Amino acid sequence: MNFAELQAYVASLPVEEREALNNEGLRIHDSLSPGGYDSSPPGYLAFASTGGDGVHFSFPSNQFGPVVMTVPMAFDRPNIVVGADLKDFLSLGCMYGFFVLEQLGYNDDLTIDPMDAVKEASPALQRLSRHFGLRPWPAVGIHLAALQVAHPIDRI
Repeated sequence: MNFAELQAYVASLPVEEREALNNEGLRIHDSLSPGGYDSSPPGYLAFASTGGDGVHFSFPSNQFGPVVMTVPMAFDRPNIVVGADLKDFLSLGCMYGFFVLEQLGYNDDLTIDPMDAVKEASPALQRLSRHFGLRPWPAVGIHLAALQVAHPIDRI
């Protein structure tokens, strides 16, 4: 899957369903652009944001590769790899939503433990999952740790 497919899906939704995704912290941008913060990874283009505190999601300019979440206010750790690619990223949020991911910039354990306890996604996230064939990550902490090793942020 790619950004154009995600954009087309969101554009096809009725306004209230688009708003439901926005409320889950997945606000798809009209176009790709640099993140706009000093902490935004160079060479990456933002495709979505949570709608709060400048938190945004980006991928390399060729749209292939890891998805990085930038949390500008998390000064010690503003960038975290949150997906090996766009589908993997959406699979992370398809159960928990995307707002909660911001907290990873501040404290992994306090974020991951409650995420692992969620048992049912919202209707908006269920529709997104069905459309793109998404499966929630079975072990969020393990998957996130593996992504950080596979895609060291200092090389991004």
